[in-house]
Amino acid sequence: MATLASSSSPLVSDLEAAVQSGDWDRALTLVVTNWAELVAPESFASLVAMADALPTSVVADQPVLALGTGGILLIRGHSRRAGEFFDLAVVRDDPGARATALALKAHATWWLTAAEEALGHLDEAAAILDAHGGASLVAVPGFEPLTSGRTGLTVSRARALALVGQVASAATLIGVLDHLADDDPAADSVSAWATKAWIEAMAGDLDGSSRAADQAFQLSGEEWARTPPVAPAHLARSIIACGRVAPEEAVDQLGQAVEIARQAHAWGLLQVCHAVAAMCGVTMDDFPESGPAGPGLVPLAGRVLGAHRARSRLRAGDREGAAALLDVTQPTELALGAWAEVATAVLGVELTSEVLADLPAPPTPVGRLIRATVDALLTPAGEMRDAHLVLALTLADRLGAPGLLSAAPDGVLARLRDLARPDQVVGLAADGNPPGDSDRHWSTQEQAILERLDGPLTVAQISSELHLSPHTVKWYVARIYRRLGVHNRADAVEAARRRSSNPAL
Repeated sequence: MATLASSSSPLVSDLEAAVQSGDWDRALTLVVTNWAELVAPESFASLVAMADALPTSVVADQPVLALGTGGILLIRGHSRRAGEFFDLAVVRDDPGARATALALKAHATWWLTAAEEALGHLDEAAAILDAHGGASLVAVPGFEPLTSGRTGLTVSRARALALVGQVASAATLIGVLDHLADDDPAADSVSAWATKAWIEAMAGDLDGSSRAADQAFQLSGEEWARTPPVAPAHLARSIIACGRVAPEEAVDQLGQAVEIARQAHAWGLLQVCHAVAAMCGVTMDDFPESGPAGPGLVPLAGRVLGAHRARSRLRAGDREGAAALLDVTQPTELALGAWAEVATAVLGVELTSEVLADLPAPPTPVGRLIRATVDALLTPAGEMRDAHLVLALTLADRLGAPGLLSAAPDGVLARLRDLARPDQVVGLAADGNPPGDSDRHWSTQEQAILERLDGPLTVAQISSELHLSPHTVKWYVARIYRRLGVHNRADAVEAARRRSSNPAL
């Protein structure tokens, strides 16, 4: 039997006692009457442990409890156990309950459900509801924004579309949040607004993304600020920071999102963190890319990461390795500059042009900007090439995001700098990379950790002081070492002292 997480809460202690004694009537009464407290972050692990130990027979005639138990298990990675509750006759034989189970499965894209599979679940749920005109989703406590009406299904579909790379379609769908009735549960959904922020950031609507992120953080409050529903808002702020050339802010926002993803075992979310990091030029080597869910959970992330890794190999002189990665990487608009840079080097301009000719016109502002720089790469030097680059510069101006120009392929960056105003290329280093580790200010978290390295605190003690996991602290320490060009703590402290006494370093 699974054991509950330790807690000083009398409620959790009572729940633990009920579970261990097999008093399921008592356990369920505690859950139902104290739901708001048990779904809070500090108690949620205990609720998951209770759900994992609960015999399916106890809720075999109670669809709401069966669905709620399955949903709780899903978002902690217990897919097999969740399936046992979703397969109960009380769920399977009722159209509304069956559609709700599919909606909950689709919602689990950050944890277990591949984005393409989620789209299939949503199609099936919609078909069930349409075929049974009197059927509606079952409102499940804790999942109200998803299971009360169809807005939640639209939000889930938008997220899944973005995760497979259909960002423009996702941005259109997620716009439903701007026109909701006040009594729609999705209007107060942290997850919905954070998803909107992330999708709009990828599409290039940085102002809209910023507003949605603010809404998500306002709704989350302090209690929920470090939980998976709000994590996409951190990713949105990271993309915004990259576009507006504030790399230190991007690093800290990425650090927050990764911390949340790791603690929640949200492997799909972690893959998206890696993709956003690659787009922003942030090194994430010290974090595993995924867990048991496997690398194919998020197609968008796989394509972005494949293109950027191929470019890194090419720039390091490993043409063969770059070619091997190119063979298994499909072009995607969010990493088209990196992909084209490798493709022209490996396949040549003519063949690369033929491949890209088959791609539809980029539907998002970000895609159009990157495509303009790629078209310049494929065009002989002259007025036409310059026209493509001027278009990219104009689009960057309209978006208020000069940092997006860093996505341009290496072959046109020198000319791009020649044509641009100084403020337009502020996001580009001389070698065409985004501002690197050694070229930017220290982020808030990096500064806090660097200060604590100059003392006796262990990694565990630093993580406790800063409310970060030891793994995240180690990531920041590794970044600090790379930036300072050192390999140990003492040298890092000494190098930092030299830099602070001599700003030219």
